[in-house]
Amino acid sequence: MALSRRSFFRTVGAIGAGGVAAGAASREARASSGPAVSDDLMGVLVDIPKCIGCRRCEYACQDAADYADYSPPSVDKFEDKSVMDQPRRPYPRSHTVINRYPNPQDPAKPLYNKFNCLHCIDPACLSACIVSAFSKQSDGPVVYNPQRCMGCRYCMIACPFEIPSYDYHMPLTPQVRKCNLCAHLVPDKQAVPACVKICPEEVMTYGKRSDLLCA
Repeated sequence: MALSRRSFFRTVGAIGAGGVAAGAASREARASSGPAVSDDLMGVLVDIPKCIGCRRCEYACQDAADYADYSPPSVDKFEDKSVMDQPRRPYPRSHTVINRYPNPQDPAKPLYNKFNCLHCIDPACLSACIVSAFSKQSDGPVVYNPQRCMGCRYCMIACPFEIPSYDYHMPLTPQVRKCNLCAHLVPDKQAVPACVKICPEEVMTYGKRSDLLCA
C-alpha cells in the first residue's frame, strides 16, 4: 500500500519522538550512575602552593608537542614573567600556561597556578563532539583524532575550563589543540609527562589516580 505524505510525516515524527525519549532516558541513567572510573586511570597531582612560576613546564610542553612547523624558543626565554601580567589560557602553541595571582597574605610572594587539560572523568569536549574526534583512553588521557574532526569547535564551547584551542596557523589542516597528558610519550606508563619531568620544585606527581587521591 502506498504511503501518503501525511502518514509519512506521522511515522517519522513518532520515530523521532521515540529516539528523543530513548536518548533522554539513556542520559538520565548515565547521570544517576555516573561514569565508570577505572583503577588504572593515570593522572597528575599538582601541589599549587609549591609552584614558583618558572614556566619550565610551558617550555617542556611545547617541546614535547613536536610540531612539524614550530620549534619552541630556548628555555631561558621562558624566564620572562611579564607575560603573566594578564591571565592566559592554553593556546595552539602552548598546551600548558602558568598564571600569576596576588597573594593577600604576602604581596611580595605572588601565587602561581598551572592551566592545562584536566582529562576529566566525564569530558564535556567528548560529549559535545558529534564525530567522536575525542576519546577517553582507558589509562586516563583525553585524546584527539584530527582525522575525524570536522572543525565545528563545539568542544571549545563545551569545555568549562576553556582548554581546547583552534590552530589557525595551519589553514589547510586546522586542528583543535590541547594537552594529551603526553600520551604519545608515555604509552607504557614508565615515563612521565614532560611538564612533570622538568619541574625543578617537583610540584607535580604522576601516578594512578586512586593513589594520588590518597596521597
